[in-house]
Amino acid sequence: MATRAIVVIDSDEPALGQVACVFVGMAEVSSCVIDIALGQHVQKGEELGYFQYGGSTYCLVFQPGAIRGFAVSPPFADDSPP
Repeated sequence: MATRAIVVIDSDEPALGQVACVFVGMAEVSSCVIDIALGQHVQKGEELGYFQYGGSTYCLVFQPGAIRGFAVSPPFADDSPP
């Protein structure tokens, strides 16, 4: 059994549209705790909630056409952080 929580964010950026955050607490050892309220405005990097006990993952779902790709573009430097 896996616990799931879904948060849908209406982005302030019209080109991005809505973004769904799907949180999955894996197996019997994890749960999802959501700390935001319906209609609350959140900022980039703000905590939405947390997983209890670890063993968890998440997935971001974007509207069609919102993201063109996830590849990092050059130039690359050997001394740059990942």
